[in-house]
Amino acid sequence: MTKKKMLIFFLIIIILLLFFKYDMYKYTEYLKEIKEFIESKGSFGIVIYIILYVTLVLACITPLPLAIMSGVIYGEFLGIIYTMIGAIISMSISFFITRYILRDFIENRLRTNKIYNKIQKGIAEEGWFILVITRILPIFPFGLQNYIYGLTKINFWTYIILSTILILPGMSIFIMLGSVTTQDNLYDSGKIMGIVAIVVLLLSIFTRIIKRKLKSKEENDV
Repeated sequence: MTKKKMLIFFLIIIILLLFFKYDMYKYTEYLKEIKEFIESKGSFGIVIYIILYVTLVLACITPLPLAIMSGVIYGEFLGIIYTMIGAIISMSISFFITRYILRDFIENRLRTNKIYNKIQKGIAEEGWFILVITRILPIFPFGLQNYIYGLTKINFWTYIILSTILILPGMSIFIMLGSVTTQDNLYDSGKIMGIVAIVVLLLSIFTRIIKRKLKSKEENDV
């Protein structure tokens, strides 16, 4: 491991240790305080929000409550942009940690992990389609997936572009629901809820298509 890799590794470890030391994994209990703190920092609050989002994903803790809060603070449009920036950064860091920094260390400890073996098998048999399945269907934890994909043979750009496209609709739903709570105008609230309903409908249709393809494959394999 090069000095540069060691520095990055220890920096990430220090951030995660501080995160757990101050019980930030219980952050849902302090959402009101976090919201007030981010709002009090003005434009720098955006940076704080993105860093917090990235840290949650790296620690394999669900960022959904935080994403909903971004809709409350920044509205649906900016909330989606800032959250997706955080998502892209966190997915990239997780991927690079396992592919280039701690590959052997993590791979040796995941050899018996069912999630790891299923994704490895899926990539070998289905290629990028397994990424579509795991991002659309809530089969495996999002944060853990990001680390595991770094251990597979999937191309980084295929991974990051497809992941971004696939998580965007679901993430947008939560952020828009958060933004609705701040709307005073009934028309604006109705418009946002209408968009949410359309996205949910499209996701449900796409999910059914994926499930049918999986079922068909299982029947053909029998």
